[in-house]
Amino acid sequence: HAYGGTSGDLTGLDTMYLDFASIPFPLSLVLSPKAMECYQLLFRHLFFVRHVESRLVSIWRDHQTMKELQNLRGSQGPTFLLRQRMLHFVQNLLYYMTLEVIEPQWLTMDSSIRKHKSPDDILHDHNEFLHRVLEACLLTNRDVIRALTKLLKTCWLFSEQMKRFMKATRIDAERQALATELQRNIQHSLNAGNRRGKPITERFQQARSERRKRNMQQSARVEREISGES
Repeated sequence: HAYGGTSGDLTGLDTMYLDFASIPFPLSLVLSPKAMECYQLLFRHLFFVRHVESRLVSIWRDHQTMKELQNLRGSQGPTFLLRQRMLHFVQNLLYYMTLEVIEPQWLTMDSSIRKHKSPDDILHDHNEFLHRVLEACLLTNRDVIRALTKLLKTCWLFSEQMKRFMKATRIDAERQALATELQRNIQHSLNAGNRRGKPITERFQQARSERRKRNMQQSARVEREISGES
């Protein structure tokens, strides 16, 4: 399966597609079964690319939390660079297909259809639009789409492995627990507003010390994950 699924292990990503249950006449003359297959192919392609972009953006957010661990920049640098190159590739591919192919071709077809009255002319313009869009989006060349799908699937697999890696380091879970504890402490301080708390300088020093200790512990765990065989 081009998008990573098998008949016995389908996911929502594998089964999502665009369809109309019933197309009324005379619209059915333009949106014929063959035309709908073209739209489904284009939709599936854009949907998969957008999904890969979303996963890579999620990894970018995870990497922002990793950058706080300064002593890991050397070992994690190649990973950050690879993620950025993948994200740059996917986002530029999306920009090209949506803003340089689909939108201009749609505006051209819309302008041409407004000048015609004959159904045959409208049908011809619509078929030309689909042909030009599919060709420019690289969906008419089997070798090119196979290579492109392999690149996109590699980006997707990279994002999945990075999610597993982040889960193993437990950095996100710790940060969420810390944020919850901080919110609880702030609420407690507000409820006990008539009491004098610690001096602000002492609280800053304590927070800085705890943050330094936490970063050292997280760095050690990440280093163990990086050096592990898995």
